[in-house]
Amino acid sequence: MKWHIDDDKQQGHMELLQRLVAHSPAALPAMEPILRCDLAGLCDTIRSLTEFDIRNPLYRLTPARAEFMIALLDARFRKAKEVLGL
Repeated sequence: MKWHIDDDKQQGHMELLQRLVAHSPAALPAMEPILRCDLAGLCDTIRSLTEFDIRNPLYRLTPARAEFMIALLDARFRKAKEVLGL
């Protein structure tokens, strides 16, 4: 995404978060509860999605893929908190 249509290049998610907070400091208090939430319940939900009996195995969420998704989610939450000083 770009911050502005006239920007030369796209920015990453973390850069956009930083820019949003710099532009609108009131956004940080709205982000904080989301970034401080306990991910355990969400991780349990993601893991439970591996239990669906899908006819086509190509579309089934494997336990390995679920754990990969959870690791990415955790890393992004940690990075966002670091970037925003939370």
